[in-house]
Amino acid sequence: MEQLIKVYARLTSLKNNLPTGYSIKEKYIKEYHEIISIIEKLMEITLDEFKVPENEIQYEVRSSWPSIPSLGQKAGKTYSKDRYCKRAFLMSKLDALLSYFQIKYLSKEKHEIGFMPPEN
Repeated sequence: MEQLIKVYARLTSLKNNLPTGYSIKEKYIKEYHEIISIIEKLMEITLDEFKVPENEIQYEVRSSWPSIPSLGQKAGKTYSKDRYCKRAFLMSKLDALLSYFQIKYLSKEKHEIGFMPPEN
């Protein structure tokens, strides 16, 4: 249980200290995936649905220019040296994992999910 608490603390800290802005550098996604790997090993489960898919981590366009045929210039783009993920996407995955973690492992209460009709 001690290890789970440590991992939960790392997840919470990562969430609370992510840079603001539209996108997040890949180094934060790697840290997140490392934490997921630790949970998977500790609990002997697979958490692939909480990971950021590779196709969501991309280089960002830093500049672009149009084609100017009269000058012999072709259209082009420059890209960032680092890859990024949309912050909102990473946050949705991280929040989902934290919710799962809280319900499954940290709560002592029995959680019932679904509609409960009013008692008469």
